[in-house]
Amino acid sequence: MAPEKTRQERIIEGIRILKKLREVGVHETDPGITQTKTLIDEWIASGETVQGLVEFPRYGRRLELLLPRKGTATAAFKVVDEETRKALLRHN
Repeated sequence: MAPEKTRQERIIEGIRILKKLREVGVHETDPGITQTKTLIDEWIASGETVQGLVEFPRYGRRLELLLPRKGTATAAFKVVDEETRKALLRHN
C-alpha cells in the first residue's frame, strides 16, 4: 500500500495540475481556475482526500478532480454536451 503523501508532494502535484490547465489554454483568471486552486489548497492543508467537479463553461468542459491521501492525483478535463455548456453559461 502506498504511503500517505507529504505536504511537499501535494504541492508538487497541485502545481502540475494547474500548469496543465494553463497548457491546454485555460486563462489564469478563469473562475474555474480559482475554484480548482481552492480545492488544491484545501487538500494541501488537510492532507485528506478531496474530490470535486469544477465547471469551465467558457471552454465547454468540466474538471473531474481527485486529490487522494495516497496514490496519484487525477484531473480529467472532460467535454460537456452542448446543452450542459449553454446551461452553465447562463448561470455564470
